[in-house]
Amino acid sequence: MKKLAVRVATAALAIPALIFGMSGTSYANSDDITWRDDATGLCLAWDINPINGFINWVGTRNCDSGRGYTRWRDVWDGSAWREKPAYTNSSGNWVDICLTAWKPGSTGTDSVYFEDCSANNPWQQWQELQIFGGWHLKHVQDGYLLDSNGGGSVYATADPGPGTNNHYQLWH
Repeated sequence: MKKLAVRVATAALAIPALIFGMSGTSYANSDDITWRDDATGLCLAWDINPINGFINWVGTRNCDSGRGYTRWRDVWDGSAWREKPAYTNSSGNWVDICLTAWKPGSTGTDSVYFEDCSANNPWQQWQELQIFGGWHLKHVQDGYLLDSNGGGSVYATADPGPGTNNHYQLWH
């Protein structure tokens, strides 16, 4: 009887863990996120212009290079995630700029850059979808996935569809 009670209790705890653990979206705000690309092993990074002090670059770099910054703030805005650099200004407040994607013409890719955050802006929103043991960062406006290459560039490209595992679009 005691063994049966232990099995029932174990199942009662395991089932909700499986249900919530298989959820397609992460729901934990955090001020210390690192996104490492599955194909390159490089981290999503941002950098500051030394002349004007503004954050003006996004790409990928060695996660431990000390060059650029690889820490992000993952902020839920009620409908999707905003990816913000984990950086404070001279007053100690978080900078309020968002990772943004926009298609300049008919290139088939979106440019990824920063701009001041604005409420309910789908160009600045990302869905975090758990897949293949990692995450797809899916752009809310057009459904493109955050993508990278071995040269350190970051952009967004079309989602290849279910069952397709493009390691350059997979983040950990």
